[in-house]
Amino acid sequence: MKNFLAGRIVLLGGLLPFEDEHLYSDRFLPGIPVEVSETGPSGRPRAQPQTAGVFILADLIGAALSDRIAVAPRNGALVAISVLFAVAGAVAGLFLPLLVLPVVAVLGGVAGLVLSLAGLEAAVLLAPGVAPVSCISAMVVAAVGKVSILQRRQRSLVRLFGHYLAPDVIRQMATSEQLPRLGGDTRHVVVAFIDIVGFTKMSEQLADQDVVRVVNDCFDAIGQTITKHHGYIDKYIGDAIMAVWNAPNTVENPEKSSVDAAHEIINLLDHIRDITGQQGLDLRIALNAGPVLVGDIGGEHRRSFTVMGTTVNTASRVESVAKDKKVRLAISDSVATGLPNDYPVKEIWKGQLRGLSTEISVFTLDSDEMYMEGSEFRSVEQSRQGGSNLVKFPR
Repeated sequence: MKNFLAGRIVLLGGLLPFEDEHLYSDRFLPGIPVEVSETGPSGRPRAQPQTAGVFILADLIGAALSDRIAVAPRNGALVAISVLFAVAGAVAGLFLPLLVLPVVAVLGGVAGLVLSLAGLEAAVLLAPGVAPVSCISAMVVAAVGKVSILQRRQRSLVRLFGHYLAPDVIRQMATSEQLPRLGGDTRHVVVAFIDIVGFTKMSEQLADQDVVRVVNDCFDAIGQTITKHHGYIDKYIGDAIMAVWNAPNTVENPEKSSVDAAHEIINLLDHIRDITGQQGLDLRIALNAGPVLVGDIGGEHRRSFTVMGTTVNTASRVESVAKDKKVRLAISDSVATGLPNDYPVKEIWKGQLRGLSTEISVFTLDSDEMYMEGSEFRSVEQSRQGGSNLVKFPR
């Protein structure tokens, strides 16, 4: 025995009878299907994946003696692999569509595992989780960062272009990632024309830069009030503003909202005169309600969001009535009928407007601030003394 053991490594371990037959892997026992396998004295079933511990130790020692071992990689090799896979994952997360990233994550994990297997074949032990974790982690971080950047950019675009287009229209284009179709839909809206009275005379006396400053100050104060009452500024026409209620956004009672906005704008007249330094400025507002076509007009290279139709033309004609009757606010009967009962509407004109075939009535709110100097109509106090033209509409 002494001579037999000389120069050898001996492992001592306990095995049950015939344990090597049924607890060792197919590496030493043939993989024969159960139904055709021959049983030995132990009545051995098919080979199991478990292995007796003494055999594992023997295999480990034998691997070292036969040079079948994997050594640790060189210093910095795992770091380099980690960085390489992280860069690849980050590039994929930043530049590839979000829907593709799950597939890229799977491919990155598989590539990391294949690299580990290739290292084993080359006798280098590469931690199998380093490459996949680096790739997927960097990809997730980059994708989240990209989404955050895109959302912030979208909010910035909505905020910036909201000065030129309706925010609702911009959000719709950002969501669909395409331009709305030319044309549009028919909606019931209130159209307003707000004109700066005395602009021509003022512009003759001021330098061009001062004229622009005065107009911008007026438009800023008026625009804030329109937005406050859920209106949308469709366009600026010289010294006038065209505004719309109930397009492109939805307003529950556009008639009331538009009249409330007009009333507040007229009450801002003294403030506008103070900030512009032009005491001779005045305002004239015309409102009309009805169906319009809401949408984009133009062509494929240049387009504009606006409203079109007879309702718009009628609103511009109503403004001429306000000018003739020297009132600051003129509303058509289609607007007046949509107001609550406690709004004191007063008829100031009835007839057929130029370019229209039907007869309409034009009203104003019967309060002192609605009448310009020289108006032929009387305020509420005067009406109480000498009769009134106040009209109550059926609601």
